[in-house]
Amino acid sequence: MSLAKHTQINRQHFRPGSRMTRRQWVRLIERDVVKGAVIDGKPFIDEEWFVANKSMVGAPAPEKRASKTALELLRGGRKK
Repeated sequence: MSLAKHTQINRQHFRPGSRMTRRQWVRLIERDVVKGAVIDGKPFIDEEWFVANKSMVGAPAPEKRASKTALELLRGGRKK
């Protein structure tokens, strides 16, 4: 694995105006869409993997749980 700074990947593979932010890169790495590492809040991308892959899809974002379950709503919002 050859890690490169996200700014280097942006310069080499994206046009100005279409480059991703540091925060976007971090999210992609954390969701396993892009192989890499976040070190001290800074994203580093596996450049060899990035160049070799044309389609990058991660796990779907987790669904947000409703604040109350259906049973709690039926009971008037009280937990038992």
